[in-house]
Amino acid sequence: MNVQQPNGSIKVEDHSLGEFLNSVQELVLKGYKVDLSSNDNYPYCYVGYYSCGMVKVEDGKSVKAPAEADVVESEVAVNDTDVKTEVKRGRKPKGE
Repeated sequence: MNVQQPNGSIKVEDHSLGEFLNSVQELVLKGYKVDLSSNDNYPYCYVGYYSCGMVKVEDGKSVKAPAEADVVESEVAVNDTDVKTEVKRGRKPKGE
């Protein structure tokens, strides 16, 4: 359910995660973005109740589709000379 606020923002509220995400997606395609700058509009979930405030993107700024994630490969050097083996002393096995 979308509720128009007096300050021009839209409050998206729903009890179903799927319906909530569909409403958010529709508003994103219409030129809105999730408002993370105010406490009143900050997204939250409380026992199956989903809510967030969305504001219209200013003229001149466009909503861009997210770019594909860049794959970052990291190399981990392993130095085997620093490995110390711990010797535990105990009873000798039977039979020796």
